[in-house]
Amino acid sequence: MPEVITSRPVSQGYSMADLAEDLPEVTKLWMAQPNWSAVSHEDLAAAGDFDSPEFIEGMREWGFGVTVPAWLTAPGEGNAGPEPAQELESARGTDYSFRLEYENFYVHRVVGDGWPTTRDEIRWLSGGQSDLRWRAQPFMSKEFGGESAQAGRTPAFGTSWNDRVAFAGPADRAVALNVACW
Repeated sequence: MPEVITSRPVSQGYSMADLAEDLPEVTKLWMAQPNWSAVSHEDLAAAGDFDSPEFIEGMREWGFGVTVPAWLTAPGEGNAGPEPAQELESARGTDYSFRLEYENFYVHRVVGDGWPTTRDEIRWLSGGQSDLRWRAQPFMSKEFGGESAQAGRTPAFGTSWNDRVAFAGPADRAVALNVACW
């Protein structure tokens, strides 16, 4: 935790108003970490690689990564975000539904941490919530093992709802999702 938060004595307490005051400084500290990435809508739409080698190494070092919309980090915009597209404006107050599905993943390297008579295996877990407080069903994938866990493979998630859906529900501007792979 940043010193701006931990330097206060316990007897002083820490309120939401304190957090609101400290958040700009804390955000700058977080953004300076190598496991922090801001991605623009244009980069996502291009469907290319948007994780830098430094970010990938930062994720390895920290054990996790944080990716946020680029507009969230723009100076002076705070967390207000961009104005929604005109066609989305009419959807406010309705049941705007968002669904995020796992499709496949690429195995970059074999971990090789199994016992001599066991094999590598991969599982995915996730959970999250939308800005409308709609919670994702906790997700745990099937086990990907044997041939599908070998370097250079691209295993696919199943075709049924329970085998691939990370989030499905109403969202206005954001869905926070924590994804773990082991």
